[in-house]
Amino acid sequence: MEYPFQISQWKFVVPVLSTDRFRYSLEPEQILPFTLLDDVVKQGAFGRVYRVGIHHSHIDHPAGEIAVKQIIVSGSKEEQKAINDAWPNEVRALQIIKDIDNAHLIHCIAAIERDKSRYLLFPWANGGNLKEHWEKEPRQAPNEANIKEALTQLKGLAGALRCLHYFGRANDSEDPSDTSMEDASEPDVNAIISEYSRVTLDGSIRHGDLKPENLLWFFDDQKRRCLKIADLGLAKRHVIATQDRSNPTATRHGTVLYEAPEAQTAATNQPRSRQYDIWSVGCITLEWIIWILYGNDQLKSFYDDLKGSDRDYGPYYAFDTPGHPPTLHPAVAYWMTYILNNHPICQRDSAIKDLLKLVQERLLVVQLPPRRPTTLQNHRARGVQSELPSITPDGSVSYRATSIDLENAIDKILYRLVRIDETFSLRNKILRYLELASGWHPIHGFGAKELAHYTSQLEDWEFPIDNMFAQQVVLSLGHNNLMPGSSTSATLCHRCRNLDFSNPSFCLEESSDKLERSSESCSAHPFNAYTPQYIALSHRWGDTNKHRPFCTRLKDTSGRGHDLESFKRIIPFDQVPQTFRDAIETTRRLGVRYLWIDSLCIIQGDDGDFGTEAKRMEDVFSCAYCVIAASRASNQLEGFLKERPKRRFLATHQSGLAGGHGDPLYICEAIDNFGRHVLDGDLNRRGWVLQERALARRTVYFAETQTYFECGQGVRCETLAKTQNNLADFLGDARFPDKAFRASSRGLKIRYFQDLYRRYSKLEFSHIQDRPVAIAGLEDRLRRAYGSKGGFGIFDDGPGHGLLHRSLLWQRSTDEEALEPIDFSRHPERAAPTWSWMAFRGAIDYLDPPFHQVQWEKREVEPPWSVTPGGSEQSRSSRHLRVVVRHFNVARRQPGEVDLVYDTPERKASSDGQRPMCVVVAREKGGKSVTEKRYYVLLVSGTPEMASSSQKVFTRLGVGSMLGKYIELEQNGQAGVVR
Repeated sequence: MEYPFQISQWKFVVPVLSTDRFRYSLEPEQILPFTLLDDVVKQGAFGRVYRVGIHHSHIDHPAGEIAVKQIIVSGSKEEQKAINDAWPNEVRALQIIKDIDNAHLIHCIAAIERDKSRYLLFPWANGGNLKEHWEKEPRQAPNEANIKEALTQLKGLAGALRCLHYFGRANDSEDPSDTSMEDASEPDVNAIISEYSRVTLDGSIRHGDLKPENLLWFFDDQKRRCLKIADLGLAKRHVIATQDRSNPTATRHGTVLYEAPEAQTAATNQPRSRQYDIWSVGCITLEWIIWILYGNDQLKSFYDDLKGSDRDYGPYYAFDTPGHPPTLHPAVAYWMTYILNNHPICQRDSAIKDLLKLVQERLLVVQLPPRRPTTLQNHRARGVQSELPSITPDGSVSYRATSIDLENAIDKILYRLVRIDETFSLRNKILRYLELASGWHPIHGFGAKELAHYTSQLEDWEFPIDNMFAQQVVLSLGHNNLMPGSSTSATLCHRCRNLDFSNPSFCLEESSDKLERSSESCSAHPFNAYTPQYIALSHRWGDTNKHRPFCTRLKDTSGRGHDLESFKRIIPFDQVPQTFRDAIETTRRLGVRYLWIDSLCIIQGDDGDFGTEAKRMEDVFSCAYCVIAASRASNQLEGFLKERPKRRFLATHQSGLAGGHGDPLYICEAIDNFGRHVLDGDLNRRGWVLQERALARRTVYFAETQTYFECGQGVRCETLAKTQNNLADFLGDARFPDKAFRASSRGLKIRYFQDLYRRYSKLEFSHIQDRPVAIAGLEDRLRRAYGSKGGFGIFDDGPGHGLLHRSLLWQRSTDEEALEPIDFSRHPERAAPTWSWMAFRGAIDYLDPPFHQVQWEKREVEPPWSVTPGGSEQSRSSRHLRVVVRHFNVARRQPGEVDLVYDTPERKASSDGQRPMCVVVAREKGGKSVTEKRYYVLLVSGTPEMASSSQKVFTRLGVGSMLGKYIELEQNGQAGVVR
């Protein structure tokens, strides 16, 4: 078949790309010299990226693989025109950047224009992007390598931004004619073109679209990697500028997560500076810190906290009040404050602490520097160290840093880190490494990277180093008393003999199963008791149907003499079950005379005094000298002082480790796991134990492998290690909940009670009717701490403050198929109303409206204690939640517009078949119309009953959120009560 010459000729004129030429304009039929190397094409809103190869005869660039970015706009003619207008300027900027000698900038190889298509050629990033790198580690703890790499790469990125912001200037100084600042008098579209058309060899340029996806890893021949800035994105920014900003529904391409607050001022033609990039770097750095400390799972939790009412990710700033300047997003402020105040690595001088404070004080700062030349010219020449201004004592905020400030600040952090490392002795290097890795929790063996599952951010276990305590114990007990009976060096395989435990970067990653297989070839004084002191026992009763419990009754019909009068005379020791015997033995060894055991000190049975004594549990456990927790005993008969599994260890002699004396080094099995051994154990699944633990001044847990000691200072293992997490600190506080309420963040205080109730709702009861009673002591303390009224798991600190509303918005946990109403017919005095989670059996969670983004309903939700003020007992005299009930209809809902969670999914209507109704608890703030705002509601159903006020009685069905257009808001609604 013959081809016309005008078509066939292009096979013989395939272009050759040369480093001497940058821009190419090709005919529409001309063939590109590319061979596709990967079927996976990365698609973005403005183009596609192909991984291609180019035959060496068609390119003289050393890059082996090429990334071809094809710019595509499939939108309006205006958007296509925007690409055409921006293209010459973007090519010109990329060509100038190509001459900037900085290892952290990706240099464009060529720019190709063919008909309506535009192509940019870059070296292929063989290590993926930063976002993909984070996603490979779902859970981790800080280690020295990650911290150093992050600081090194951030310093390089800051230097690259300095080159962009100040290229061509001999001293990196500011200039009153700063061309990176858009003229406020220019329209938004023209300003972006003008920004690049003015680029000269003594100008400046900003990136404008920094995000983890635009930071790419490149490996060299020695497998060293470098993070480089990609995707300048002028064309994309220009298209966005052409879109109708006054239309809130207009499509906004690309992520808004990393945009600076001044992005919202573009519509009013406010100037936009190169500090825009610094804000984005602050966002990226905070995410990198979270990833280093916790891993990608917690980073995703952070992203979820940034979701707005529309369930889309929002930026790092928020507009609290319309017409007022933006402020830092509450979730961002909360995470930074939480890490600084709680993570062990930030409780001492550390690189992470310095880096996080840099983000907090100089990067994520809304205020920009003033544009006065005298102020801008105060920046020193490159290479001269300058101190960063700090936050003033009166709380005023410093200005956002420049790229010069950023590079200098990170350089100082790196310098201090390296200097500390160089001055450490060998032994201190080991301790420093262990301190950095102290948050790791090995599952399959020491050094394993798998961490125990984090149930929530507050429950992350840390292992802060406290060698001073261990040293004092060793000095007190004597070194020889802690040594194994034999120090014979173990017979080791070749690999183990050559392990260098003294190396600070030592890490052994191996499963316990493989180590087990390899092992086949590798060979206190009592003190005087103070009479008023007593100890309380926390224990499991066990299956009382199989084993009759040993307890005190008013009258014992069994004939065993286990009645009150008999026990007043004597409790026969030979009849005492083993768990109680062990508690008696432990109490005597501790030099304490009295022991409190619930089954003996509270008269059991229907004619007993449980109803009275249950209200005194707060006093019983908070006044005890300490609490003994029989964690390893499943019932009264088992006991807890039984033989324990011996801890495995091996000894090895290394002459270089301990001063050259050849002292043995003992490698021991990792057994410190307070979470698994205690918190997840059978005893702590009991509902009553949560209160016992929180109210105790100190607790000794007798677990299967070792004993743990808990007090207000944290948890101490019998191995002498210290472990802690924030929820454990919250519950282990001897003055519960004082420690948690020292936090200045209201949001954190709310999270504490929500996490407490989430945990409590999952616990077990022999008698489920105890659910409201077994936490009453904690509830009273929390109510006093909040300075609030309340009851039944609900707190109220006054109209409009939101504590009542957040408490009412509890919901069925996603792990729970249905919540089962509790039958209180035998104990009506304990009954809880349906608006309280205490009325149901099953685990709960909370529907959490975003902080500072909703308006709480004051008139349509009134608590019962607003009429009956006072303490707990008075508060419970009324169970009626006064509400205004409205009809709703979600039949035509669209995805994302409605989210309803029913307590019992099968029960979505009243008993007489009436449709459910709703009570508005909160509504979204902002300038949206009433129909488009999101409303947070209680779901209720009517009953045939009428309250004494002649109002209809409703019961709760669930909670949810929906747009206003689905609720009958035009009508006044129906007054009623929920009970």
